[in-house]
Amino acid sequence: MPPQDSPPVLFSLFLLLLCSVASSQDVFCGHLSVFKQQWFSKTASTLSSQRTSDLKECLQQCCNVPNCKGVTFMGVIEESSDANCMLVNCLSTRCELSEKSVLTKGIISVLINRTKRTDEESASSAASAFTASPTSLKPDSTSSSSVERDTTPEPANLLDRFVRFEVAPIWVIGVAIVVVIVCIGLNIGLLTAYLCYRRRRNKRHTAQISGGAHKSTTLHAFNPTH
Repeated sequence: MPPQDSPPVLFSLFLLLLCSVASSQDVFCGHLSVFKQQWFSKTASTLSSQRTSDLKECLQQCCNVPNCKGVTFMGVIEESSDANCMLVNCLSTRCELSEKSVLTKGIISVLINRTKRTDEESASSAASAFTASPTSLKPDSTSSSSVERDTTPEPANLLDRFVRFEVAPIWVIGVAIVVVIVCIGLNIGLLTAYLCYRRRRNKRHTAQISGGAHKSTTLHAFNPTH
């Protein structure tokens, strides 16, 4: 990709252009990243090579090409018609650059991130969608029904969730109350039956004692001599 012999370069013009490019972030059609003494790697493809008067014109030429991702500027060569502006496109998602070397002295590669153009295209596409025909704004019946199926729970699932999270604690508390009442009732019944048994037994024992005492008194009062 790079030429064999590096042409003479006006270094003062490079410094001036470099300072102007570095100080501006959103000049031309996007954010500019400047790389000195570096070519774009072999993953980048050359769109065109042409002659421009300065780096600004070279960048403007790239902005006019939709798929141009960066430029390599080789300086202004006086009294020469050789191309000094090369427009490149990156085959991968991100442009890669080669390592710096002495042979690439005076070469400037500029990577363009088209943030501004992307925003303009998004705004224009949104505006076109907003101003489209009314038929395009009608909701799709299938999509709306699918959304309703996804967002609205089925009755069985809703009842199951209600029984699990709402009714289940109430049933547990009710069963616990019933068990407690039954246990208390059984205890009271057993205690009452025991007290009645004890009372009846005491009465029977008392009656037996009182009956035996009465018979013995009668026997002692009987006198066989009379």
